[in-house]
Amino acid sequence: MQYNIKDYIGESHQDVFDSILLSQDNNLIVAPTESGKTSSVKTFAKNHPDKRVALLCPMQTLVDNLKVSGVASGYGSDFIYFHTGENFIITTWDSIQYKDFNYDILVIDEAHLLAGHAGFRKIIPMILESKCKLKLITATPDIIDQLPDFKRADFLKPLVSREVNLYSMTQVINQKDEETNKEIRIESKIPVAIQLMTIYEKWRWDRIDIDNSGKTTEKKTIFIRVNNKGVLKDFYKEITKNKEVKAVMYYSDRLGEIHSMSTEETERLKKGDFRGIDFVLCTSIYDAGLSFTVDRNVEAHCIAQFNMPNPIDMVQLIARVRKSEYTMSLNIYGDFGLLENVEPNLSGNAHNLVKTM
Repeated sequence: MQYNIKDYIGESHQDVFDSILLSQDNNLIVAPTESGKTSSVKTFAKNHPDKRVALLCPMQTLVDNLKVSGVASGYGSDFIYFHTGENFIITTWDSIQYKDFNYDILVIDEAHLLAGHAGFRKIIPMILESKCKLKLITATPDIIDQLPDFKRADFLKPLVSREVNLYSMTQVINQKDEETNKEIRIESKIPVAIQLMTIYEKWRWDRIDIDNSGKTTEKKTIFIRVNNKGVLKDFYKEITKNKEVKAVMYYSDRLGEIHSMSTEETERLKKGDFRGIDFVLCTSIYDAGLSFTVDRNVEAHCIAQFNMPNPIDMVQLIARVRKSEYTMSLNIYGDFGLLENVEPNLSGNAHNLVKTM
């Protein structure tokens, strides 16, 4: 079924949403980012206190971000043990492995991560084999829409066009062969470390050029995603030699390195609050679910050492800055293969994007 929404699900279709959660079917619920999916789950739980509902998030940071007064939110065996009597909880996917976990309806947030995510391989079979009613929620269903025995419901609203650029990590140089005097093509991989320093130098010189012109400096937050902690650490050490640069490195559901950050600022960063930050360095930790709070435009760079980053992750990432006067642009670097010879559809339509990739 398809339902057209202008803004939030709860404003016009909460009754439909409730009926889906109450149904005896397993469901795949599809709705774009910032359409109130998780808020509608909270409303359902409030309206149906007789139902035992668990809203399951893939990462601890998402649980922390969804905490509200009066709702039990947390993770780990102790949390489940002490809150087993609650009819509505917000916790992590892996909580279902504890023997005290017993709920009627499991709402799986960011359900696209069920497909191919190494960190959840032990938990995913347990989720899919659960005897509870499963309600999968995602904005990017294309990677899981072939799961058998899931009835699909789509909440649709106009798509927002976003700026996405593709860059190869292969450098091509044409040189003349001294013996044959013919032009030859030489290809070489650009090291990720060099690409990162190129991004930093451009950011630094852009600010200098603007200052020298007498204009007000346009501050940007540079968001860099590389799934290599060693590369990130080296880059962090290099850019923080400049004491004016405020940078943070975040990975593995915890803050890795902080430059001149107070405890209060650290807690804000865990929730995706990047106000006042020049550089955010991370692995894939921010791909799904978490909304970014910003005080300037964000220039995001997602760099893959080998193949193209997962397009589903990229669709999720570009939607992290929501309902704001500020915007995020996304630059993707990797080995694109046949994409070098085609015009990919990057209009913001997740289906077309995945189809292209």
